[in-house]
Amino acid sequence: MTSIDSPTADDVTRMPWQQVIADAKHCGCFEYCNAFCRSAAEAEAEGDDRAQNVYAFFARVTSLHFNLDEPSAPLGPEDRLLGFTDAELALLAGIVVDIADPEMRARVADIVIGITAMTRCICPRG
Repeated sequence: MTSIDSPTADDVTRMPWQQVIADAKHCGCFEYCNAFCRSAAEAEAEGDDRAQNVYAFFARVTSLHFNLDEPSAPLGPEDRLLGFTDAELALLAGIVVDIADPEMRARVADIVIGITAMTRCICPRG
């Protein structure tokens, strides 16, 4: 398996990752995660590291789920949420307004806002 690196803004701009969402049979991050995982595996098989990095990155984004019983960390798992680098957060913040799918746009915004709140102690921690 190829090492997965964070995608660059240029990679994200050039890759048709929003088409993966548009082609999904059902609307929802669970479905999108599966589709991104398939696309990452196809890219790996083709030896396309850039595509693999982009699709694997968006698989991470869509793999998070809500746990509303945990008000201090409602999106998680928390270790996966906090695993995003500053560069990845900046990338997500930079593309959120250009995401066509409302579910995906909301998920990206939740990640950017959630991590900011957690790391800057905006919300109380238990």
